[in-house]
Amino acid sequence: MQTKLLKLIATSSLFIVLNACSVLNLESYRDRPEWQNISKSSYQRLNDSDLDGVIKAREMCADTKVGHQVDNYGCSTLVDNLKEHQTRLYFQYQEAKWGEVSLSAAHDFLSSLNPDYKWSIVIKNEQKNNVHYIQRSQLILSLIQKEYPNLFSKISIQQAGETLKTISAENTVETPSDKVFIVYFDNDSAKLNALDQQKISEFINAYKSKGTGKLYLSGHASMHGENDYNQALSEQRSQALIGYLTAKYQIQKDTIDATAMGEEMPLVIDETEEAQRLNRRVEMIYQESAQANTQNDDDGRVELVAQSLVTEAELKWHIYIMEAQNSEMETENSDNYEALGW
Repeated sequence: MQTKLLKLIATSSLFIVLNACSVLNLESYRDRPEWQNISKSSYQRLNDSDLDGVIKAREMCADTKVGHQVDNYGCSTLVDNLKEHQTRLYFQYQEAKWGEVSLSAAHDFLSSLNPDYKWSIVIKNEQKNNVHYIQRSQLILSLIQKEYPNLFSKISIQQAGETLKTISAENTVETPSDKVFIVYFDNDSAKLNALDQQKISEFINAYKSKGTGKLYLSGHASMHGENDYNQALSEQRSQALIGYLTAKYQIQKDTIDATAMGEEMPLVIDETEEAQRLNRRVEMIYQESAQANTQNDDDGRVELVAQSLVTEAELKWHIYIMEAQNSEMETENSDNYEALGW
């Protein structure tokens, strides 16, 4: 009985195998055509030559750079990124002239900024009435104008969070603070015109309303002409303004501190007549008196901040999987779980 049963199972298995073979050898399977290669034109439309994940049939921006995030048409997606750099310059106590270290640090910072971007540069100090900072900021402004004229879109001078003066790359000058006023002069002249006299009146009235304080004047000339002549002309402009303030507004001379800078510290660098007009000037800056603000001692510091809003391609995220192995934890016996840190 057992022998018959084994024969029956063997016969059935053979029948299943033979039937399976017959199914695989059906006419429809034997006549099925072999795989055919696609045409060259079709292949080119499916090709991703710049490896950005978008086939050529849909590609609208060829040669996308490797690593760029792209949209459905293979074009780099653009984002606005704020680039920011900052540094500090240190000057000698109560001095407003370049030292070897401060000048080198200024050049290192400015030369490190990408020249392909337009930078908004802020020159600032947090001490409210530090007159040495005012002079130092002018040094830095002149350095940028003379040696890095194409680097910036705007330069701002700030003191204790208040913007005193801004200069744009288009040679527009603004003085949003009521502590600052600039008097401009005609070529080869130290004479105040009627319009400036009216504006000076507004500035002086605001100055007097603040109570005790001091006016700092700096006379300047354009870069046309001889250095010695321009130096003398800037002195004449400062003295003309001092005479006007003391005669018309009875301001005491000992509350005015004046310097003459000649052509050494231009406000803008340009050969146009308008630019030169801006350089023929006397700057007036109001500061509270040192006696009233002894806590604002000179810290010798000037901060530089450069910012640029740059539209650039967004980069892809890369995920890296790293297996950290600690050789000290490796043991010959893999079953020693305590030694493995488990």
